[in-house]
Amino acid sequence: MARKLDYSKLPAYDVWDFDKLLREAKSASRYDGAITVTWMDEAIDSATLTKDVHKSLDQYAKQAEEINTWFETIKGHKWYDEKVFWNGLQPRKCKTLE
Repeated sequence: MARKLDYSKLPAYDVWDFDKLLREAKSASRYDGAITVTWMDEAIDSATLTKDVHKSLDQYAKQAEEINTWFETIKGHKWYDEKVFWNGLQPRKCKTLE
């Protein structure tokens, strides 16, 4: 008989797939620029592991463009604080595919 697996002893790390990385990066772009760019970097690395690489790269390019546009848009708002939004790091944009 198989033993019951004790889930409490498993590590809490979960690897996100490409689509989840894109969704979470888009969501995080509203409040944390640094983590957004980090997740988008991870997404471009994992795009080559998907079944349809060209479709994934197109999705990434569209999402990166939207996020970069959002980063430019929020600079004009009075509530925007660069140090808070970027966690004290240098502001940067998501990589674009050229």
